[in-house]
Amino acid sequence: TPCASSGVRGALGTEGGTRSKAVVLSENGTILSEISGPCTNPWLVGEEKCIEIIYHLVQDAKVQSGLNPKVPLKVLGMSLSGVEQKEASRRLKGHLISRYPMMAEHIFITTDAIGGMATANNTGGIVLVAGTGSNCKLVNSDLSVIGCGGWGHLIGDEGSAVPITLLSPLPLPPHPLSPLFSFLSPPPLSLPQLSLSLLSLLSFSPQISNPLDLLDHFYHNFDKSKIAGFCYKMSEGELSLFRGFEALSFLTIYAPPYTHTQLTHLQSFSFSAETGLPIVCVGSVWNSWDLLREGFLQVLLEAQRSFPKNTYFKLSLMKLTCTAALGAINLGAKEIGVHIPISYTNNVNIFYIHNFLTPKS
Repeated sequence: TPCASSGVRGALGTEGGTRSKAVVLSENGTILSEISGPCTNPWLVGEEKCIEIIYHLVQDAKVQSGLNPKVPLKVLGMSLSGVEQKEASRRLKGHLISRYPMMAEHIFITTDAIGGMATANNTGGIVLVAGTGSNCKLVNSDLSVIGCGGWGHLIGDEGSAVPITLLSPLPLPPHPLSPLFSFLSPPPLSLPQLSLSLLSLLSFSPQISNPLDLLDHFYHNFDKSKIAGFCYKMSEGELSLFRGFEALSFLTIYAPPYTHTQLTHLQSFSFSAETGLPIVCVGSVWNSWDLLREGFLQVLLEAQRSFPKNTYFKLSLMKLTCTAALGAINLGAKEIGVHIPISYTNNVNIFYIHNFLTPKS
């Protein structure tokens, strides 16, 4: 297996956010099965639905890997979105144990950020999410976390695909319904960003033939991942949004006070000579790195000014080549005294390295 080098019988890990994934490891660490499932974020689907999905995902993974679904797993490790609050994580674990005692002997639940980092290395770094949602977390080697974001599309998520779709000025192709939006603002140069974005949805979606059709997609049948999916369509045309994309400025923790705090922690962070600060990039927005690169580097240059003079700094952007469920399995196994060695170098693909030196004066 490309991701795990050894393991314990009945070790299963799940990774869950907008979509979920489960893997089962054999005694020697071979991945016996890997299956996908729906969203397991309790903030989006509700706690009851989340519990139900996890149970069926685990049982299906057992069956697919040849394990008896009535025999408890040795360990179940879960890396989930929406469990940042300790009380929420504790409550979810308690419900799973009480309702499904035969699911696993030991259950470990952690956040998607920690699960992702535990899959990439055992020293820590930054997990930078830009997908259906967005957040930035500095994960230390002791698994303590400092960060921002993860508030959801109604409060924040400025680095996710949802605001990219809704709030970005776009060069739009002609559309027969464009005149129907003229009441939103005096045309043509002062159209608000939102009206431009609504027009872009009309242009990209064959399911929307009338402005009022938008109401169904945004209210009655709202699907956050579907709205975010329009971002992919926009990137196919290399529209101007990505050229000046600044939403990922939350790499510097988004607000000046937080920036100062984060950089203080970074200065005491133990960097490796090979990768510098590892930044695990999660989410489909990163698939458009060629379009993000220019704006992203501008943010790095701004962050550089906050570092002490004559400071050398290096960071590596990387993507996981396997599911973060493996990190969750590893952490869960450690809790019961079982060591599962992981080939970290095979778990990531470094796609960009940045070096800079702050001036002496």
